[in-house]
Amino acid sequence: MHKSIYMSVAALALAGALSTAAAQGGKAKPVQVAQKAKPPAALPMGPVAFPAFAEKTLTNGAQVLVVENHEQPVVSVAILIRGAGTTADADAKPGVAAMTAALLDAGTKTKTSRQIAETVEGMGATIFTSASGDWASLNANMLKSDVDAVLDVVADLLLNAAYPADEVETERKRTLTDLQVALSQPSRLAQRQFEMSVFGKHPYGRQMTTASVRSITRADLAAFHDVYYQPSNALIVVAGDVNPAETGAALEKHLAAWQGAGPARPQYAAAPVRTARGIVLVNKPGAVQASYRIGQTIVPATNPDWPALVVAQQILGGGSKGWLFDQLREKKGFTYGAYAQSTQRLDPGYWYMWGDVRNAVADSAMDVFLSLAQKLKSEPVPAADLELAKAWLAGSFPLTIETPTQIAGQVASARLLGQARDHVQTWRQRLAAVTAADVQRVAQKYLHPENALIVVSGDAAIIKPKLEKFGTIMVVDEEGRPVAAKAAAEPVQGPVIDASLLQPVTLVYGITSQGMEVAEATRSLAHETVAGKDIIKMTETTSGMVSGSSELRFEAKTFVPISSKSAQQFGGREMNSILTVTDGKVSGMVPMPPTGDSPLLTTWPKGDKTKVKC
Repeated sequence: MHKSIYMSVAALALAGALSTAAAQGGKAKPVQVAQKAKPPAALPMGPVAFPAFAEKTLTNGAQVLVVENHEQPVVSVAILIRGAGTTADADAKPGVAAMTAALLDAGTKTKTSRQIAETVEGMGATIFTSASGDWASLNANMLKSDVDAVLDVVADLLLNAAYPADEVETERKRTLTDLQVALSQPSRLAQRQFEMSVFGKHPYGRQMTTASVRSITRADLAAFHDVYYQPSNALIVVAGDVNPAETGAALEKHLAAWQGAGPARPQYAAAPVRTARGIVLVNKPGAVQASYRIGQTIVPATNPDWPALVVAQQILGGGSKGWLFDQLREKKGFTYGAYAQSTQRLDPGYWYMWGDVRNAVADSAMDVFLSLAQKLKSEPVPAADLELAKAWLAGSFPLTIETPTQIAGQVASARLLGQARDHVQTWRQRLAAVTAADVQRVAQKYLHPENALIVVSGDAAIIKPKLEKFGTIMVVDEEGRPVAAKAAAEPVQGPVIDASLLQPVTLVYGITSQGMEVAEATRSLAHETVAGKDIIKMTETTSGMVSGSSELRFEAKTFVPISSKSAQQFGGREMNSILTVTDGKVSGMVPMPPTGDSPLLTTWPKGDKTKVKC
């Protein structure tokens, strides 16, 4: 049995008991928490030294930005190809842009992916590739002494990417696996459906499907590369221990053979303008939570209102100090967390509120989401909330420009989005200048909860009746296809393990680290008969430099847990956990560092079965 299943069943039992107890009113002993001292006032905003940068255009038409940062002998090169992002995919084949970028370093006309990796890793360098909505990226990081050698590899990838058939099939399987996972998770389903619905026919909303990924050929990838990966559309950002003259000469030398012009960015269909609230319910039978995305499209990245919008977003849902988190988690206990986010893009981006809430409170949570968004519009934000949001945003910004890679990313993103030349350097000052009136103004202008798109992923049989008072509901399946409400109201029974089929076994493993054996692990599975029932006992003992033991017992037929024991070393002391399930109640002692053991008593719902997917 796989270790992740073997070691985590006890944790699943405990987590299931705790979560279902909370859902059904079970209670555990209260824990006394000391009052926190009031944090000190924030210090005044200090200056941030942003390094100087120079611009030039190579003879092949590629634009170059050189950002000097001589603190360490490292260099970051980001080559960004405008128009080679997912917006360039054909309607029938979403996924071509992403796979083209992902396989850029998977082999050239003269080198295999293994040879490329060995060359790059042998220098301690890294190369990674990706595609976003509006552009594709090739990023390389290296020591200053290896710039020429790494640029040799980069030039080979841009000029001679071969897209070997075996690498294409491997990437296809990886993509299909990730897609299968996405279609099984309510949160990712909600995000996919939100983007599809909020952007309509605009390609920002296009999503990969199983059929589209299977239809992509090696020829599709090679053709996409030939059309879009051209220097006329390239922005090259070099940051680190460099100077503009040497960098320009090195790029001219290595990229001299990279010639060609890519297509201009087309005018895409506009995203729909929402004039009424709409609800899309992605049916996920058996889901115990409702995953929310509530929002709409918003202005392009060049709009001067973005500093105020970012502050408004921070106040509403920026982490644990946001209104959504405070109300939905801290005060009401509906969720582990609730947040607000936004995305800046060349064409209109979007903003949304999100969180996963218990099915029982799906309607109550919706009320909170919508009322807090409305509050941002109807009332000036309190001074304390405004200053806290601005202090956090301004204070955390320097952490995003600490390294050459971060600097290159910030400068490149601003330039590709069409923002001002000094956008990054002046961002903190523009945040600091935002007032309460600015926040209310942009909220009134751009945030419209009364007309918002609401996407909820969860069990339609449970959630749909709760949400009908908020507007007309369209129920769809995982791929976004409308389904009848009748079909949505029929939950699907998930698989249940019959562990009585497991055969007794004992396995001994040697655990090595850096070629040395540091411990030995013995794992066993055995059957016992207790009161006429088949009981499975699973144990593991580890000895050596790493030591510990665990035991799990459960009913074979029903997979209902009976007991769990574990012992391990933690911070120089032994940590023991002993839990038992009797008459539907989980009780025992669990380690709670650094205070010591803590008693536990909670309810395991009657008839509940733990479901494990192997």
